[in-house]
Amino acid sequence: MRVIRCAVTIGEDHTLHVQLPEDVPPGPAEVVVEIPDPVGGDGAFGQFLDLLDHQPRQTRSKEDIDRELQAERDSWEKP
Repeated sequence: MRVIRCAVTIGEDHTLHVQLPEDVPPGPAEVVVEIPDPVGGDGAFGQFLDLLDHQPRQTRSKEDIDRELQAERDSWEKP
């Protein structure tokens, strides 16, 4: 399968005009349109970012992280 990517603009009348390269043969094809979610908008990614903004921040010191990593490593040792 060959994939051709080209930036396009959707018109006010909701139509899309695409000019393909000369070497594309006529025949069946599939067109996929990806519409980016607006950041901070109603899209899934925007909702995720909004959710992150309302989560409590957890801060750990380097020493806390090192201690947790060492405890995990110690749990790997055989008794």
